[in-house]
Amino acid sequence: MWFSLLSLALLCTTSLARPSTNCGGKAADVVFVLDSSSSIWEPDFEKQMTFVKDVIGQFDIGMGDSETRVGVVTFGHTYWLQFHLKAFIDRDAMMSAVKEISYKPGYATNTGEAIHYAANTMFTAENGARQNMTRLMIVITDGQSQEEDKTITAAKIAREMDIQIFAIGVGYGADRLELNAIASKPSTNYVFMVDSFDALDRIQQKFASRACEETITTTTPTTTTEATTTKATTTEATTTESTTTEATTTEATTTEATTTPSRIMDDIDPNTKLCGGKPADIYFLLDSSSSIWEQDYKKQLIFVNDIIDVFNISETQTRVGVGIFSDVTEIVVPLDSKLSKGEIQNRVTKSRYIHGGTDTSTAIKYIREEGFAVARQEVAHVLIIVTDGLSRQPEATAAEARALRSKGVYIFAIGVGESIDQKELQNMASTPSNAFVFNVKNYDSLASIKNLLAVQTCSIPNELMSQDENGCRKGTVADVMFVYDPTSLGADKTQHVTDFVAKVSQKMDVVSDNVRVGRMTENCPTNTDVSLSGPESVTSLKSLQLSGFGNLLLKVARRGFSESNGGRPEARSVAVLFLDTDSKDLRSAFHASKHLSDTNMFVVYNENVVDMETALKFVSTPDRLMSYSSYAHLSKLQDNFLKMFCSVLN
Repeated sequence: MWFSLLSLALLCTTSLARPSTNCGGKAADVVFVLDSSSSIWEPDFEKQMTFVKDVIGQFDIGMGDSETRVGVVTFGHTYWLQFHLKAFIDRDAMMSAVKEISYKPGYATNTGEAIHYAANTMFTAENGARQNMTRLMIVITDGQSQEEDKTITAAKIAREMDIQIFAIGVGYGADRLELNAIASKPSTNYVFMVDSFDALDRIQQKFASRACEETITTTTPTTTTEATTTKATTTEATTTESTTTEATTTEATTTEATTTPSRIMDDIDPNTKLCGGKPADIYFLLDSSSSIWEQDYKKQLIFVNDIIDVFNISETQTRVGVGIFSDVTEIVVPLDSKLSKGEIQNRVTKSRYIHGGTDTSTAIKYIREEGFAVARQEVAHVLIIVTDGLSRQPEATAAEARALRSKGVYIFAIGVGESIDQKELQNMASTPSNAFVFNVKNYDSLASIKNLLAVQTCSIPNELMSQDENGCRKGTVADVMFVYDPTSLGADKTQHVTDFVAKVSQKMDVVSDNVRVGRMTENCPTNTDVSLSGPESVTSLKSLQLSGFGNLLLKVARRGFSESNGGRPEARSVAVLFLDTDSKDLRSAFHASKHLSDTNMFVVYNENVVDMETALKFVSTPDRLMSYSSYAHLSKLQDNFLKMFCSVLN
C-alpha cells in the first residue's frame, strides 16, 4: 500500500512526548493545487501558504532520487503556475518562492482546470516528475467548483495516472460530496475538512500518530487505489513482565499518582468489589499506537487487569473483552471467550505492543459491528477506551461513538497525557461527561482512577428489554421497503444484496402481518431503444441516460407506500436504502430523499465508496446507519441490521 507522504510530513511537525522517528529520506513528487478565488480573503490565503510551508519544511527537498520535489499551482477562474517540480534544488530556495506567491482573487472557482493542468503538465518528465515515484496532489479549496462535472472528470483522470489526491475543504462553503469525488479512495483517508483557515494546522494533529517507520513502496505503482479493510484478529503475544501500582482514592477526574509495587484491590469498597454479583458485558479498547512508549503500554495493561479484578467473571455473570488498536484493531480477548478471570488477565499481560497510528474510529466500529454482536441483551453493555492522543479522523470517531451509544452501550473515555483533545473525549463518551470522561497526566496516574472507574461501571443499570427472539417488540406495525439499484450495482453485487434482504425479511414479524416487506429496484432507462435507420440514428446512439438513484427514490416517495402498493395508513413507513454509487448520483438522491420526509429511513452503505458523513445526510441519527466493507461481509451482518432496525422502531 502506498504510504501517504503528506501524512508523514504532518506527523513530523507535531511534537510528541517521546522521540519521534526521523521522517527524512522519504521521497515523492508533490504538487499543491491552491484556491485563490475571491471567496478567500487575502489574510486567509496567507494562512494557506503558511500551511504549505509547514508541510514542505518536513521533506528533504532536492533533485536526488531520495529527495522530494514540490510544485505549486494556484487557481481562481483560471490557473496560475507558481513553480514546477524541477524548479528548486534545496528547501530554502523553495520556501522563499512560496513566501513570494501572491494572492490573485479569481472571480470563479475553476478547480477542474487546475487539476487537469497539474496532472497533465506538472507531472511530466519535462517539468521534473520522475518515473516509479509516489505522486501526490494536494487540493485545498473553500468552495464548490464552478463546473462540478469537469472537476470530477479531471480528478478521475489524474487518479488513473497513479496520482494520489488529497482534498482539503476549508469552511462551511466546501462541498464534502465533491471533495469525496475528487480524492483518492477511501475518502476517510484522503478527505479532510476544517472550519477555517486558522484551523488548517489541526490537520497536522490528525496525522500525528501515523507511523513514520512504515516503508514507502516506490516501485511501479498500480493503476487503482484499493480501500484498506481493518480486520480484527485474536492474538496472543510474547510474555512481558508486569508490575502493579497502589492507588490513592480520589474523586477528581484529573490527578497524579505515585507508583509503588503492591497489589491494589484491598482498598476497594466491598459493596463495589464484584459489583454485588450484577452481570455486565464489558469491553476494554486500548491505544497501542506509536505515541505510547512500550513501558507505558505495559502500565495500561496493569490498569486493565486491576479493573477486571473488580468483577465476578463467568458466562452467567460479567464477561470481559479486550481489544488493542493503532492502524489496525486486534482482539486480545473476545467477549464470549469463556476464559476464567486469571486466564483473561494472563492474556492481557501478554498482549503485544503493535505500534502505528491512532485509528480510533475503525476500532470503535469493529467493537460496534463485531465485538458486541455476541453481547447479552439482558445485561449492561460497557466500553472503556484508553488513549493518549487525537484520533486520525476525529469526526468519524465521534460519529462511530454516537452509533455505538445509540445501541445502548455506555462509553467511558480515559485520556492520558497533555496531547489529549478534551472535546474528542467528550464526543466519544456517554453523558454526563463528569461521570464518563477521565483525564490523568501520565500512565503512572491510571492507578489513581481505578476505584472511581470501578464504582461508575458497577453503577450502570442493566438494560431489560421486552422483545421477541429477533429483538423487535411484538405488535410493531411497519411497512418496510428495501431500495437498491441493480443498474449501478451489477449482477454479482445485486445478488448479495438480494440474499441479504430475503434473509432479513424472513426474521421480521411478517407471519402476523404486523410487518409487510417490499422492494423497489426498477431503475432502467426508458425510451432508449433506437430503431434501424440511416445517418439520423447515429446521433441517437451517442447518449444513453440512466435514471439514477434519485429517480428511484422519487418512485418510492410517489407509490412505494401507497395503498395500491400494499401500504397501510396506520403502519410506520420504513425505507431501507442500499448505497454504493458515485457522489454525483448521491447528490440527486439526497434531494429526492426530502420527498420521503415522513418515512423512517435506514441506510446500509459500502464504506469503500460512500463515507459516513455522506450516508448521514439521508438519516436523522447515526443509529440508522450500517456499513459493510465487502459484499461477502454483508451476509454476516443480518443480526446487526435487525438490532439496529428494532432498536429504532421499538
